[in-house]
Amino acid sequence: KPITLDSLTLNISQTVFEAITNIVKNITALQEVSQDAMGRHPLLTAYVAYQCALPHPETKIQLNQFPYARSNSNPSSLHNIAPEDSEVNSYSRGLDRTSSMKTGVCQENVIYKMNCCKLVHEEVALQWVVASGLARELSMANSWFFFDLMIKSMIEHMVATQSLEVPRKLRFSEQFTDDVSTLVTTFISEIIASYNKDPKLIHSMNASLAFFLYDLLSILDRGYVFLLIKAYCKQMSAKISSLPDGATLYSLKLDFVRILCSHEHFVALNLPFGTPLMWSSAPASPTPSQASSTSQARDKTCFAELSYEYKQQHYLTGLVLTDL
Repeated sequence: KPITLDSLTLNISQTVFEAITNIVKNITALQEVSQDAMGRHPLLTAYVAYQCALPHPETKIQLNQFPYARSNSNPSSLHNIAPEDSEVNSYSRGLDRTSSMKTGVCQENVIYKMNCCKLVHEEVALQWVVASGLARELSMANSWFFFDLMIKSMIEHMVATQSLEVPRKLRFSEQFTDDVSTLVTTFISEIIASYNKDPKLIHSMNASLAFFLYDLLSILDRGYVFLLIKAYCKQMSAKISSLPDGATLYSLKLDFVRILCSHEHFVALNLPFGTPLMWSSAPASPTPSQASSTSQARDKTCFAELSYEYKQQHYLTGLVLTDL
């Protein structure tokens, strides 16, 4: 039950988030065990992988009957679900939510249940976006931990809501993806602004962001993730071109792309589906005209060069070849 004072509900989300960032900082500072090459403390990596038991609220009601507090970058704002949103929400989340860890559910009224039981990945993204001061500084310094926590929560949430077969665009709320976009934009700006102040921190943030997007390629709509990657590359390239010596940023960008290209589905993400290089399902004309043959040859030629069409179809490969 949330903390109340004189019948007023206290919002302590930011205080809790800052406390978690301090705990992570203190554990990272322990010297008994050395950190790995990415600066991750083994106690924290083991916690996220094996010990962290995240709650997954159970809700067996129609979501279109009640108002619902949805995650966005303004913690104090409430939004009512529109009819079309409620239909999508019901489809994406399902009616039977199960969990590998049941610690009990809210027994009060339905409105309270929907408003108080929040999802870990949504809250981490939201509180991270609105964080400032020490909380923001510490969360950036140990960003890998919070990104890993979000990914684990997202995967467990899909299992709990039986949404693994749901279209990727419907798996998570629009407000959550907006917060993720804002968070990624914040990271990009921070990397560009501080790349020459604390190289070790910036390298860690850059790698953490790359691995986060790497994981999102397996969870979220890939078109959405590619837009986030595009935003990173566009801003980095613009900054590099404005500097007399952009070697540091260029190295960060190459590391970023290298991590993304190590994805297990890298080959599948670059297959030339929907291009003239693939066999057409339509029967070929037995007597093609000269103009038709010339057009087909021209269409294939653009995919043999580093053209816009090639980079559009082979996005990750295009990023690598463009920078080399």
